[in-house]
Amino acid sequence: GRSGFRDRSALDRATPRASSREVPPRDEIGALAASLRDAVDRIAEDAARLSARDAALTEYVVHTTHDLMTPVTVLTGHLAELEEDLAQGKAIERRTVERAIGEAHYLATLVANLGVVARLDRPDPIVQRRTIDLREVVERVAARHEPLARTKGLVLEHAVPDDPCPFEGDDLLLERALGNLVHNAIRHHRAADGTEGHVALVLSVSRGALSIRVIDDGAGLDEASLRTLVASARGEVGDADASRTRKHGFGMDVVRRVASLHGLELVVERAESGGLCVTLSSPTATGPTTS
Repeated sequence: GRSGFRDRSALDRATPRASSREVPPRDEIGALAASLRDAVDRIAEDAARLSARDAALTEYVVHTTHDLMTPVTVLTGHLAELEEDLAQGKAIERRTVERAIGEAHYLATLVANLGVVARLDRPDPIVQRRTIDLREVVERVAARHEPLARTKGLVLEHAVPDDPCPFEGDDLLLERALGNLVHNAIRHHRAADGTEGHVALVLSVSRGALSIRVIDDGAGLDEASLRTLVASARGEVGDADASRTRKHGFGMDVVRRVASLHGLELVVERAESGGLCVTLSSPTATGPTTS
């Protein structure tokens, strides 16, 4: 144990492994040594796994702290600006209030994503499957993001089929994934010509196959940023691109993982309007029934 259960040479000498040409001892001491060796192997494997999880958790907390502190710092700055204007008897700038609301929404989204990651970063991800109506999920996401869209001067529209759209899945995880897509579309929307912008959340079913699309008519991304976002959606972003995709990648990683758990295909592409179109699609309207 003093070696951290890494040095098992004494046990191996006392009881050679089955692959060895030596005949293992058959007395009680040999059997005890074999049992100890097996137990030590399990302890060593568990220790290595816990060590790896600890290292990953430490790195995750460092990145998460940075992600959370950025909007907190920006929000604090906006509130300090408002306080100063009030102290001087100045009129409150609407733009400052809108920016503060935007940062508060962004902070809430990050915290919600942390909860999802905690559920998924387990040997047995917590996915509570039941039959849900995807129309209700879409309508909740649209209702919760409409105020944010309004403060950004955008129109958030949504459309769902008239008939129920049953799907076997975790409604909280699906709502978080769609919320990330809609939030990103609103937060990063840049009108191409200065006119009122639009974001659409559309659920459709055709011949038993369903699709959920988030479309915006903003100026979109340059080719390099679009390629990086597409790679993030596919889970192909490496360490070199991590900082570059942090504004999209954290939420997109949650979307990718939730989509995979529900048998949904995730596609990111340029929309006909010039903005982005992100699609979650399934070949069947009922969705997968197994984990």
